[in-house]
Amino acid sequence: LRMIGIILLGAACVGFSNMACVVKVRTSDAAEDMARHHSNSQIPEELQGVFWLAGNTAPELLMSFEVATFDPSMHRFRFSWGLPYSWSYSSDLSGRAERFLSTLAGTVELSWLDFDFSSNYTVATIPLYVAGIKVKEWSLRKEEGIDEWTRGEVSSDGVFLPRYSIKRVIDGEGQRLPAFETLIDAAVMHTSVDHFPGLSYYIPESSGRVKTDVQLLYSGAPSAYTRVLIGCFILRLCSCLALRALRFGKGSDESNKNQTRQKGWVQLAAAWKSQVVLEDELMPLA
Repeated sequence: LRMIGIILLGAACVGFSNMACVVKVRTSDAAEDMARHHSNSQIPEELQGVFWLAGNTAPELLMSFEVATFDPSMHRFRFSWGLPYSWSYSSDLSGRAERFLSTLAGTVELSWLDFDFSSNYTVATIPLYVAGIKVKEWSLRKEEGIDEWTRGEVSSDGVFLPRYSIKRVIDGEGQRLPAFETLIDAAVMHTSVDHFPGLSYYIPESSGRVKTDVQLLYSGAPSAYTRVLIGCFILRLCSCLALRALRFGKGSDESNKNQTRQKGWVQLAAAWKSQVVLEDELMPLA
């Protein structure tokens, strides 16, 4: 019951943070809001603006590099989850669940995503970190001559394996690009991912997913008070789990000791019984 109470307390903290920081907007407004709230001329022009995760079947639709922390010396963009106007999610149940988890991870900086580009910003590796440990890595490739990128993976022998297409819909000047109208039509008409026109690659798993026209956007960062509450929740949860694991380990040790003790008594009883039988057999000879 205590564990359930702690989890509910943490969920309430995250829920409060979500209600304070998330707004519902139509897809067209979401893209333009993201472009309007961020302008970073320090990053390469081809990475400015708003991008449509067109072939991605996860419940997420738009993202912007301009909100990430940019290190030009390392050609690196670092995304912490929950940054304002950086990422949009579907307003269905799966989108709300992903937004909930990203809020939890981002509020206490438990997880982040790096884009490590080459010097000419045409390819990148994308490692995902959780608690400072790299748990997954993807790749990104710029398609020549068009405003399109391909997210994929690199095989063990160095071959790029494409997974899905990413299209830029608004440029660094805030101007709509040709893919913008395709995005809006797909959102309004509830078109599934595998039926998006002009899509080079999409994830075959769940390719029938329909992204919602109403998107969820972070409009501000959680307050310091909320961060402290969620941090305390995670610390308390981890300590409870560690304590339970320790008690389980002690219980296992005690159980092993009892089994060893019982085995010893059984062996002693068997030896005593053998001795009695031997004495009974020898008595007539005496």
